Amino acid sequence: MPHVFVYGTLLVPEMMHAVTGKHFELTPATAHGFHRAYLAGRVYPGIAASTERDQVEGAIYRDVDPESIRRLDYFEGDEYVRESLLVTLADGTTLAADSYVVPAAQHHLMTDTAWDLATFQTSDLAGFLQVAHDCMRTYPSVAGFARVRGRE
Repeated sequence: MPHVFVYGTLLVPEMMHAVTGKHFELTPATAHGFHRAYLAGRVYPGIAASTERDQVEGAIYRDVDPESIRRLDYFEGDEYVRESLLVTLADGTTLAADSYVVPAAQHHLMTDTAWDLATFQTSDLAGFLQVAHDCMRTYPSVAGFARVRGRE
């Protein structure tokens, strides 16, 4: 099962639980060659490829099951694409992890303002948890996809 590198709102385990309904092991990790910034008009960030000198501090959730990946894909929507990145753990080990990256067509959404986890937690977490819960109420489960497509 894949690992998922997170760098924004999903660094808060409550957010991951709101989206997936599950708890996963969280391990600090760094993505080199990327930068993180707020997306215009949002309380959350995006990452985009940058120079090798740039890096994004985040974490990985280990061994994320396929249904949780589908739920994350649904939650992240069209502003991001899921890509496999090489990330570095604190002990220097590198491993592949999926992450939600702002695609080139959406780079115009990235601002020059660095995103801050502490600010998010104190100012925006409660409201954004509600947004996540509301979003996931409309998530079509795998069984729901089958019903929608007439494949039951």
